[in-house]
Amino acid sequence: MQKIDFETERKTLDRLITFFQFKKAQRKIRKCMLQAKQKENIFFLHYFSAQQYILKEDFKTALHFLNLALAKKENDGCSYNDKALCLAELGRFEEDRKS
Repeated sequence: MQKIDFETERKTLDRLITFFQFKKAQRKIRKCMLQAKQKENIFFLHYFSAQQYILKEDFKTALHFLNLALAKKENDGCSYNDKALCLAELGRFEEDRKS
């Protein structure tokens, strides 16, 4: 099995999404989720699950997975950034960081 650097992968994913390369982003997400599952890396499994739902514009489900990710790694800035995006998309501008 090829070694994967999840931090590098999520930076690449961010660029793909930023430049509207959604099909490539979906492939990247599937690859990362498979690797995270194989490595039993629950944080990144939740994180990449959230990314999948963000691309589907299912922000409520994405928020659920981001909260699970943050329960595993509570100071992850990328997860908080994506959580803020989801809350804004849901019109929940006044949420505190624990919800």
